[in-house]
Amino acid sequence: MSTIEIIPDEDKLFCRVHKNLINTEGDILPRAFDPTPYPPEIPDGLSVNWSKYSSAQETQVQVKANNKNPQDYAVVSFTAGAVRGIGSVGVTHDPKEDNLAHSLITGIPPRKSSDTRIIRELQKQAQQSWEINI
Repeated sequence: MSTIEIIPDEDKLFCRVHKNLINTEGDILPRAFDPTPYPPEIPDGLSVNWSKYSSAQETQVQVKANNKNPQDYAVVSFTAGAVRGIGSVGVTHDPKEDNLAHSLITGIPPRKSSDTRIIRELQKQAQQSWEINI
C-alpha cells in the first residue's frame, strides 16, 4: 500500500462532473458533490485526484476503467487550502492500488441536511475552476 501524504494547501484537487450534473446554464448541480458512493451508509467523502500524481486529463479518462465515456465528464478543480477553509471540511490523501492520486474531501453533510453552506461553497469554487468543460 502507498504512503499517505499531507496535501499542501496550494495543490489542486481534480473532480469529475458528469454532464447530467450540469444544467443548461452551465451551473453544477449540488448532487455533484455528494460523498461517493452515494447513498453511502458511512460516507467516505467526495473522491478527487491530487495534482501531485494526476492531471485534469488523466482524471477525465479514468472513467474508461468503468466502461464510461470520458467525453461525458467535465473536470473542475479546487485548491486544498480553499477547501479546508470552508470549515469542518477536510482533505485527505487516500491512495488506491490503481490510483496513487486518489484523495477525499471529507465532512460534506448528507444531501438531506439543513446545512447547505458547504455544498454552496464547493459549487462556488468549482464554477470558478473549470479545467475541462463539456
